[in-house]
Amino acid sequence: MRSLFFPFVLLALCVLLSAPSFISRGAEDPAGIDLQPRRIEVLFLGSKNLFNHDPPTRFRVLRKALGPKAINITYADNVNALTEENLAKFDVLLIFANLYKIDVKTQGQALLNFARNGGGCVFLHCAAACFRDSKFDEYVDLLGAQFKSHGKGVFRARIVNEDHPVMKGWKGFECWDETYEHKRHGKNRIILQKREEEPW
Repeated sequence: MRSLFFPFVLLALCVLLSAPSFISRGAEDPAGIDLQPRRIEVLFLGSKNLFNHDPPTRFRVLRKALGPKAINITYADNVNALTEENLAKFDVLLIFANLYKIDVKTQGQALLNFARNGGGCVFLHCAAACFRDSKFDEYVDLLGAQFKSHGKGVFRARIVNEDHPVMKGWKGFECWDETYEHKRHGKNRIILQKREEEPW
């Protein structure tokens, strides 16, 4: 449980920092009429609790923390939520799940179109292993790599790109977590932090 607390705090901060950009979209229409700011809509794609990831509990923690901050979070526990029509209702797709199969031509295409059309994508932790039993190379490209294996232990990630805007003022933290290793690394990645001796 402790291993997943800090990543979710970090997620909460990221979503809150991006909130003004979503809210400002509805601030004024082309005719100059002031409109009320709207709440950010997030689809949390989870699954049953496997390997102690417990997506339903993580969803409840996030909803409690972010609900008062003008962020609505809707939970889905299977890939049937990935349709063009359903995703059009959301600003952000958050994946924290153990889901290994997807219909690439329909559900996968809906996910990709959502991202290409400017939808926010937040892929956390076990999302790196999602859809690995389907030939969905575009998801791996979007994610930047694919889960290979992990150990575990206490570590502190070292900041390697202090000049990136997202890292301004970030000091990091030390915690116990799973030490993920990935494969199929993408070329268009910006590395912000590394574990010591991390295989790339």
